[in-house]
Amino acid sequence: MKIEQFFENLEIGEKDFVNAEKYIKAKGLFCHLQIKNKLLAWTEDDKIKYSQIATYYRYDKRIRMVLYKYIAYLEEYYRAAILDAYFDNTNQEFWINEIMNKLNKNIPLNLILENLGFNDLIKQIKKMPDEIKIECSLFERKRLRENLYALKELRNAVMHNKFLLMYRCFSVCYLSNGQKGSSLRDNIMNLISFLPENVGKKCKLDIDNCAKERNTEQDTEWDLLEQAIVSLE
Repeated sequence: MKIEQFFENLEIGEKDFVNAEKYIKAKGLFCHLQIKNKLLAWTEDDKIKYSQIATYYRYDKRIRMVLYKYIAYLEEYYRAAILDAYFDNTNQEFWINEIMNKLNKNIPLNLILENLGFNDLIKQIKKMPDEIKIECSLFERKRLRENLYALKELRNAVMHNKFLLMYRCFSVCYLSNGQKGSSLRDNIMNLISFLPENVGKKCKLDIDNCAKERNTEQDTEWDLLEQAIVSLE
């Protein structure tokens, strides 16, 4: 691949040319070419603006940062629910092996939970008594196994800095309206369904706000194509 390929059929000003070279070096030519080809498929012309490519990249990063915040919130929420209920009452049969083995070594539950990976945390939360499941919006929930698996896969994609708007390995999840899907939108809605109601509303608002312009003078023009917007309506 040569950088000249990226600048073919590209509308770009002198100021943005400097920005483009900088970000191509930092983020990679392959990624920029992928974005360019995707956006070209949405246009009737054989040209694309650099501002649209830069905006698409920034929009993806904004979404990733929002999801990181709310996935981290959910992890803390689950850990807190378990810890507050059983910190001084750990003699239980529902612990997964990863927790039980450490409890048998007299490691405090708070330290165990702090170092417990998300996959094991999900395994544990599924085995908790009904009162904890109710608190965590898991009680008598349809398609719980599939939706928790999809949540785990979304979390992995976010934590591994996948380019979410072009990622094609999300898992199928089942939404409250009876529909199922594996798009980024579907997986965000699945995450929201696990959050406390007020927190879920804030997550939705934060995702919607990712599409809004909030440029500084130094930024490339915010130029988000309508087709790129992840609508949660």
